[in-house]
Amino acid sequence: MGGNTEIVDMTACYVVTFVTVENIKLESYMDWPKEYSKTTQAVRDAAYKRYFVEAITRSVLLPGQVKTAYHDGLLTTDYYLFLFTSRDNPKLTGYFTCGLYAAKGWFELNGQRPEEIPSYNPLTGESSGGSKKSGCGITKSLKAELDPRMKRLIRVLQTFISLTDDEKRKIKGESTTLTVLQKLIKASKDAPSTSNIRSVNTTLYKALKDGRHGGARTFTQLIEHYEVLLGVTFKKITIDDFNQEIDDTRNKSATYPYIPLASF
Repeated sequence: MGGNTEIVDMTACYVVTFVTVENIKLESYMDWPKEYSKTTQAVRDAAYKRYFVEAITRSVLLPGQVKTAYHDGLLTTDYYLFLFTSRDNPKLTGYFTCGLYAAKGWFELNGQRPEEIPSYNPLTGESSGGSKKSGCGITKSLKAELDPRMKRLIRVLQTFISLTDDEKRKIKGESTTLTVLQKLIKASKDAPSTSNIRSVNTTLYKALKDGRHGGARTFTQLIEHYEVLLGVTFKKITIDDFNQEIDDTRNKSATYPYIPLASF
């Protein structure tokens, strides 16, 4: 009888622990609250009192893509991806997309300037929005300060986001991806560390390991898949050195080996 009781207690403990962990995972990501989906400045003001809202990058619609803004309207041109975080609980985070006009209201609140927000068109390899003097994309001074290797790493993640942030192929975890991008951008003057490269590689590995994007399991295969699917050619980004660093440093720590496969 005593042995049976011990087994039941251990099982109960296991179940409680499992539920707790799962609840934490579910609560870490959130969708933009519906009550703040209107585009009036009064609604933005109310939302900003509850959430930190920051534009992380600007992207461009690719052929055949369908993307919806936080106010449920379809995006028709360049757009921003905003990361938002609860002021009461920083562990609660999410993201939303926003067109150029609606974004102005958020910039009035958070003080961001459009010309300082990194932008990228994966088809041309340039900042989205055309002219460098249009206030669209990275300013000339910021471009000059970017570490070349870090710039390539940022471009990989921006391209990945533009391909996977789509109504027809959306994946959970976009806010985590934007957080990784945010950290890279803030350190863009420095050469990427092994940790930086691993953070992007882990993002790619987790998103592609099930082959949901035409069987692609690496960034290179993802690009090849969508070039055929969309009938376009993407600007080539050199990535061999990133894969090499993943492989070379995999067993750098005898205690904590890096598990994800090289996925650039």
